[in-house]
Amino acid sequence: MKNVRLLLIVLFVSTWASKSYGQWAPSNGPFGGSVMCLATSGANIFAGGGFGVYLSTNDGATWSNVSSGLANYSVTALAAVPNGKGGVNIFAGTYGGGIFSSANNGASWKQINSGLTSSKVSSIAVMGVNIFAGTLDGIFLSTIYGQSWSPVDSGIGDADVLSLAVSGSSVFAGTGYGYAVYCSNDTGKSWAPIDSELASAVYSSGLAAYSSGTNNTEVIVGDGASGLGIFHYTNNGQGWIRMGTTLKGTWIHSLTAIPNKFGGVELFAGTGGDGVFRSTDDGVSWVKVGVGLTETTVLALAFYTDLTGSLNLFAGTHASGVYISTDEGTKWTQTNEGFHSPDVNTIALSGASLYAGTNTGVFLSADNGNLWTQIYTGGVHSLTASPNGSGGTNLFVATDLGLFRSTDDGASWKGAITLTGFPFLSLCTYLDQSGDTAIFVGCDGGGVYRSTDQGATWAKVNTGLTDGHIYVLGQSGTNLYAGTFFGPFVSTDMGDNWTAINTGLPGVGIYSFAAEGTHLFLGTLQGVFVSANNGSSWSHADTGLSDPRVYALAAFGTDLFAGTAAGVFVSTDNGAYWTSTNSGSMGAYAVHALAISDKNLFAGTYYGVGIWKRPLSEMVTFVGNAGTHGPVTFSLGQNFPNPFNPSTIITYQLAKNEYVVLRVFDMLGRKVATLVDGRQAAGDHSVTFNAGNLPSGVYLYRLVAGAFHATGKLLLLR
Repeated sequence: MKNVRLLLIVLFVSTWASKSYGQWAPSNGPFGGSVMCLATSGANIFAGGGFGVYLSTNDGATWSNVSSGLANYSVTALAAVPNGKGGVNIFAGTYGGGIFSSANNGASWKQINSGLTSSKVSSIAVMGVNIFAGTLDGIFLSTIYGQSWSPVDSGIGDADVLSLAVSGSSVFAGTGYGYAVYCSNDTGKSWAPIDSELASAVYSSGLAAYSSGTNNTEVIVGDGASGLGIFHYTNNGQGWIRMGTTLKGTWIHSLTAIPNKFGGVELFAGTGGDGVFRSTDDGVSWVKVGVGLTETTVLALAFYTDLTGSLNLFAGTHASGVYISTDEGTKWTQTNEGFHSPDVNTIALSGASLYAGTNTGVFLSADNGNLWTQIYTGGVHSLTASPNGSGGTNLFVATDLGLFRSTDDGASWKGAITLTGFPFLSLCTYLDQSGDTAIFVGCDGGGVYRSTDQGATWAKVNTGLTDGHIYVLGQSGTNLYAGTFFGPFVSTDMGDNWTAINTGLPGVGIYSFAAEGTHLFLGTLQGVFVSANNGSSWSHADTGLSDPRVYALAAFGTDLFAGTAAGVFVSTDNGAYWTSTNSGSMGAYAVHALAISDKNLFAGTYYGVGIWKRPLSEMVTFVGNAGTHGPVTFSLGQNFPNPFNPSTIITYQLAKNEYVVLRVFDMLGRKVATLVDGRQAAGDHSVTFNAGNLPSGVYLYRLVAGAFHATGKLLLLR
């Protein structure tokens, strides 16, 4: 199973203010995502994928989601079709929903499936008033702008049609294994294979057709599954010829033919893992192009020529959205502002930094989600962030390919551990009472591993763990909890030994975990379960929870937030009753990740628009004695004075009674002073640090209070 998310929880003391909810607002990202198809209509560029359709009207500089009416279907084909009234209709082929049409540049869509007996559309091609739809059950034709469709598969049958191309009066269809390419010269009434010399194993995911002279049609087909490369067909008698030995062994996902300014044609090939190649000699030779194209799997290519005559070439990628080239593919620029990644699996906070793990990578925002930077490429199940002792952040990313770590805020990555057959699903940063850190990772079938040296070495810690499918890991006090396919386990000795805690549970898979005091909460596909005795027994807690599929939990004092398949819900009484918070534009998107800062609740959506946020001040109020409000959150203040000589004051706030450790380190990570080591009450605190025996320089002070940790810098000047 998948879609398992880690939740790093910051705990607060609060009371519910009212049942009147404010509005959610989308953050500006994360951006990117998998782009499976592209289409241009004048200066309008459309990009389709699992997120629906996005539109750019300014050469890809900014994008907006235009998917209203597409019902969350993955869009696998796009085409711009003149509507006979001086305008253009946009056609979207989907996987599972058939074909949709928009007459207003995607502002709204209408399903047009009359006569279309296949719902899985892979390609669309236009020849005058004739619109061809390639599906996984043959080819369909519409001559009345998509109002009705008829099968035109004589000679093809119900073959998987992967690609379509038009040149003059000829239509070409690329199919799966077997006869790879078919041609029709009578508007689809009949089809004949044109590949007697073509290898039968070719999987024709890339197809382009163009005219190179009088009555001379050229066809280029690329293999997208076996690495057979590119084949070239011309109807002057040469037949099929394997072209471009450079591309042998490369998967070809997309092909396009672009007229150049000299009256010829340039060919571009998007590949699976090798970027973009260009040919200027009808495919005889190919040269790799793509400076700046950091994503190397290119699923779609499209182009248009602007009013100045300049060529704009667009590449849709597997993980990083859209890139643009204005110099015939030599240099590329990522153009994804507003282009949200569809699937946010996990969110983590470290100081002012917000990290989002998605199906396409890890993104970083340092300004509450307004601007995002991609710092890791690849599908991410879970991530955790923790201070590295030198003022920076250590990041760990759990993926299907292993566990990766960065010790420089994502600037570089290295694999910390890989186990064949064991995708990593969950992560947890465990803080003990002394402030030392351990990292735990949960595998899908391999159990739990532990590192006490920031990922340099790992040990398997599975004693007593009878289920090795670890979907979530979490900490409460000194206890470590593991949510598995068959229920929860607890360890009281940092993972050395595990005990099942299933009393009252129906044997459900555990997908999320949260803790507040002695209350523990589990999110499952059958709702929320709560324990008031550290997991000794559990009870169902889902009254008002309209969808029982709970993927994420976040505790905020006695208030609890749940990310479900139908949006975000809140409970103010430890899960006894739930109320939807989905009012506003966010709607009931599936939410697979939640995180709480001192000001906002962040929700990561699936097939939504990335991360949404909402101020906590709209939902909770903090109370205290008259004139002395309790702290809003755990926090560590800047020392004062700074610079100092020889003493300075460090202030901090505690949201609840907690065990506190405050230490000072030099820049080599050596401890020079322990200022606090013991349990303290909630409220404001201060401590004086006297550096009379230390040399001038920069020092770090680190506060650990339960699950909260923060680091600051101070400067001693003699």
